[in-house]
Amino acid sequence: MERPKTTLHVSLLAKEFHARIRKTLTPSELQHVDKVNDAQQSSSTCATHDYIDANEEMMIAFINVMDRNTIDLVDKDVLLWNMAWELAQYNGFTKDWDDRPRAG
Repeated sequence: MERPKTTLHVSLLAKEFHARIRKTLTPSELQHVDKVNDAQQSSSTCATHDYIDANEEMMIAFINVMDRNTIDLVDKDVLLWNMAWELAQYNGFTKDWDDRPRAG
């Protein structure tokens, strides 16, 4: 699978997704999401799905950041999507993006 051309897109997409989740969930829901995500051994699932269809939020974030639809996703888009999801999940959802530690 081809890697995204820049980590900037990963960061921008993760930040947009993070903002959408914070706008959608309540503070107590966000705390629950972070608690469950932190306790999981794998990043392949995310507790945001306990409350909403988080894939829809990521799709909207992708359209906003990449300025194109998700209908024709190619391999590098899927990788970008997954990497951004993992970064947002790693950074957590309870605090503002700029207050979180940076991954990597």
